[in-house]
Amino acid sequence: MHIRNSFAHNPLGPVSINICLNEDGSTNVADMYLELESISGSGAINKVKRRDALHCFTQSNMALHQHLIAVLQLLEETKE
Repeated sequence: MHIRNSFAHNPLGPVSINICLNEDGSTNVADMYLELESISGSGAINKVKRRDALHCFTQSNMALHQHLIAVLQLLEETKE
């Protein structure tokens, strides 16, 4: 639920950029991401990368979908 709430209650904000300063003085972008605040069941606020939260949400949604299909099949079998 905390991942779903992250998407529902976080407006799109600025992009966070991690820049590496190399020994030769050059720089490169190491990571670029949108950050969300996620509130856990204990009430702790965690910052998560949007792409990580989306991956977690997608995986949870797929697992729930498979579980619900199994429950539906059991209900249909007991109905007969």
